[in-house]
Amino acid sequence: GGSSSGSGAAVAARIVSGALGSDTGGSVRLPAAFCGVVGLKPTHGRLPQSAMMPLSESLDTAGPLALSSRSVARMMTVLAGDGEDFEAALTPALEGLTVGLPTRYYTEGLDPEVAAAFAEALRVLADCGARVIEVDLPDQDHLAAMAALVWAPEAAAQHLEWLRDRPGDYGEQVRNRLQHGLAIPATHHILARRLRSADLAAMLGGALAACDVIATPACRT
Repeated sequence: GGSSSGSGAAVAARIVSGALGSDTGGSVRLPAAFCGVVGLKPTHGRLPQSAMMPLSESLDTAGPLALSSRSVARMMTVLAGDGEDFEAALTPALEGLTVGLPTRYYTEGLDPEVAAAFAEALRVLADCGARVIEVDLPDQDHLAAMAALVWAPEAAAQHLEWLRDRPGDYGEQVRNRLQHGLAIPATHHILARRLRSADLAAMLGGALAACDVIATPACRT
């Protein structure tokens, strides 16, 4: 499921009760989903990134994986280290919470097993008191390509010296992806950063103005 797959597998196998992951483009959320554990990508910058192998300064985020949401909250309390008690905020009652269900993109093309699990998750949220409503999201189809214009040149910059001096130490796939970042013009990177801000504003002013959270499957397959 990505670069934190070992963390997800170790937690799922009960080798450890919790583990750290790093999520630039899904590498906490996907291993958690594939291994049947709980993973959280916090708000960018919420947790320190010291001692992490950097990839993209704009997107890298440390996050915990554990067997339950309560354990993830307990880890967040320790990792944040600023006195906030994340576990105290957990509640089994969700009265007053509005959950947005996207009408397209994240709910399209789901494998039947994923669709069934997602429907059951929505039912559980409703049984706990949440109100589930349909929301129309801004166009999401361009986001993956735009994200590559952000992370790829930043990753190439992070690894530039090693790519020059020790290219053979990289696997072929990773080396090719990093070298691709060298070919992206700075203008494209800057424009993608600007579009990211516009897309964020559209999401906050649209779907997230009508609900508290948006529920999606972690992956389609």
